Amino acid sequence: MTHNGKMLAAGLMSLLVGLGAGGAAIGAATDSGANGVDGQQAAIADQIDFSSGPVQCEIAVRKVNGVVMLENRVHTLEDISGTYSVRVSSHGNGNRSSIRQGGYFQAEADSAKVLGMMQLGNRGATYDIELSIEADGHALACNERFKV
Repeated sequence: MTHNGKMLAAGLMSLLVGLGAGGAAIGAATDSGANGVDGQQAAIADQIDFSSGPVQCEIAVRKVNGVVMLENRVHTLEDISGTYSVRVSSHGNGNRSSIRQGGYFQAEADSAKVLGMMQLGNRGATYDIELSIEADGHALACNERFKV
């Protein structure tokens, strides 16, 4: 196998391991196994600070082989339904772009719900992300800025 082939294989393995770890974390937060609701709530509470309310948002960003993976999530301790809006703006290397996503969602109590995923990859760009959620009387927003 060529040097590039080894790099590609190593990169794919890293991606698979990363996706497996992320899936395990989400699975732990949403698993209804032997621990019951108290175990679910404890798993979510370990990851997210619910001191300001039972519904929280999260913008998860990670780099995988030069590609930025963006995942927007809502974490909730109660059943909710509502709408979300995500705005991603980037600038750098003489370029500017804007992406908007949104829609309706439902999430069960004691769970983490993925609201949307994106792949971004403009090296040298700065990204500003705004996630807004309105659900059953809860209005919240998360903001994140990072450079690729």
